[in-house]
Amino acid sequence: MEMWIWRKMNKTSWVERKTNEQVLKDKNIFKEKILGERSRGRPKTSYFQDLKHLTEVETYSTLKNMANDRDLWLSRQDMAFKR
Repeated sequence: MEMWIWRKMNKTSWVERKTNEQVLKDKNIFKEKILGERSRGRPKTSYFQDLKHLTEVETYSTLKNMANDRDLWLSRQDMAFKR
């Protein structure tokens, strides 16, 4: 059962005719990728985080209400891009 799961996770087809030893070797490589070091550099920001920062809004519901009011939304965008 365990080998079947590892074969599914690695997307190994039965046509490839890999032995269990090869699958276990792939499993160790897979685990190293998961447990590896974090990436270097600045953490990635999401689109929502950028919108919150630019429009100076704290919650999603406030941002959504602002987007529904077109004049308010355009005025906030104008202020954000003039910075």
